[in-house]
Amino acid sequence: MPSTTVSRRRLLAVGSGCLSLAIAGCAGESESESTVEGKGSDEPTGESTVESTHEYESLFVRSDGDGHFIYRDEERANEAAETSDADGASSRPYIRSPLFVVDEDDADALRIETDATRADEIRAFVAETDFESESIVIDQRTIEDCYRRHIEGIRAGGSFHTDYCQSLKGPMTPCEAGKEVMEAVILRVHRPYNEAPSSRSSSESHSCPGSIAARDRTRNEGEEEDDDE
Repeated sequence: MPSTTVSRRRLLAVGSGCLSLAIAGCAGESESESTVEGKGSDEPTGESTVESTHEYESLFVRSDGDGHFIYRDEERANEAAETSDADGASSRPYIRSPLFVVDEDDADALRIETDATRADEIRAFVAETDFESESIVIDQRTIEDCYRRHIEGIRAGGSFHTDYCQSLKGPMTPCEAGKEVMEAVILRVHRPYNEAPSSRSSSESHSCPGSIAARDRTRNEGEEEDDDE
């Protein structure tokens, strides 16, 4: 049965259930959207929040498929291509370990297998990094098309940990029910690394703190107004 693109409101009615840019906060739905915050949120929420140990900027980029599309270098990209099945989906075990880019040589070696517009935006974001005081961390993980991912906080020390949460897109935001896509979260962390830390971990919740939910409600209202025009 062919997949269809539906609004979230229609999705809820039948009982089932980006490219975006974010600065030290959460991902938006539009093609280019940013919000600015400090080290974690300073908005009162009445809920516990995860504070970041270092400031960071983030870029969220989604692909059209559910396979990895950013590789450390050409060799890794070729290895992935060789182990792909006839449909183009990787037959290798899914790896969630983030990719650390710690110097310009690492940045130059990156292989990005996506359309030119997305690839250019990723490379521009990486190129703005001062590796004397910053590092790039690339985290690729799947997400359902009707959800958006947010960063609650990061802890960048001898170990590296990220906290994510997810929220539904706006009721009138088009999305494809049941479809999973790969999303790359590119972090510019204000901490230099000489190499990837040996300990890396992550957590992800399907509910977000009040401050993120409030921003989502405001953003969703704006999306619905745009849809009605």
